[in-house]
Amino acid sequence: MSTILFDALPAAALFAMATSITPGPNNTMLLASGVNFGLKHTVPHMLVISAGMALLSLAVGLGLEQVFERFPWRYMALETASVVYLLYLTWKSGTSSKVQMCEGERRPMRFHEAFAFQWINPKAGMMMVLTAATTIHLHTSLLLNAALMAMVFS
Repeated sequence: MSTILFDALPAAALFAMATSITPGPNNTMLLASGVNFGLKHTVPHMLVISAGMALLSLAVGLGLEQVFERFPWRYMALETASVVYLLYLTWKSGTSSKVQMCEGERRPMRFHEAFAFQWINPKAGMMMVLTAATTIHLHTSLLLNAALMAMVFS
């Protein structure tokens, strides 16, 4: 019988909140957008990130969890790669010189650009969603667990 595991919900919510507010590509782009275009033009970008994370969480929870159960070394490899990449981004941010302005069109990110970015974002994909899909179990059914985690990330 499938049951909801309410005792895991606080851990899931805390994990989603903590990983959502830590530095990463999405937060950096939102900061830049807010500074350059204001809150009104940045809110749609924020909403797209939430929708993209929910869909990514659902897809990973339904598909990749089974792959990682059969081949645990792939999960470890992806986790390691994501940590190395975040350390690289941290190093580059800390040692970068002045910011240079590019010539050309300046505009907030479009819906499809922000949505597509979630699928290549190493922090969102590798660290947040993969870790949640393989360690946090809100329901005994894989389908419902993935749906619940998608709601938590939203």
